[in-house]
Amino acid sequence: SNIKKLANKLKEDFGRDVKAFMNYAKEKYLNGQINDVQDICWLYQYFISDEKDRVYKNLMKGIKVSKEDIPFATQLFTPDWVVKYLVDNSLSKAIKEKNLEDIKFLDPCQGTGLILLYAFDVLKEAYLKQGYSEDQAINNILTKNLYGIDIDENVCSIARLTLLLKAKC
Repeated sequence: SNIKKLANKLKEDFGRDVKAFMNYAKEKYLNGQINDVQDICWLYQYFISDEKDRVYKNLMKGIKVSKEDIPFATQLFTPDWVVKYLVDNSLSKAIKEKNLEDIKFLDPCQGTGLILLYAFDVLKEAYLKQGYSEDQAINNILTKNLYGIDIDENVCSIARLTLLLKAKC
């Protein structure tokens, strides 16, 4: 796929420099060369695939995972149908039962934020249906509703970036 090809080029250009990857992704998104913020998440999956493969090969040889390699050993990328199922069967129910501003949605293993990005869309639609302005809705979503944590600061940075890009555009 095009995303895999681009990720391989980025690996050649940036090595393991996640900040350079993020700057590149942000620039390409803002210039319209990356159409969907979710593509940044998927791009990162392929960007780190060599490291993940290395960690798994070492595990097969009986080599323990180092502290630095734990993120590569534990990252799973959630398919879209699972993202939608999880959000639609949890957040959508809460939207019907609670005041929107009181909803706290936590992804305890957020990774690059695919679940949070979809939850953002669901919440934004609910806020707009209730008469909030787009700015009010976005502000509330980012300051009151969405929460995520992960053991890997790199993916936390990517999740923050993709949420902010989604909020801006």
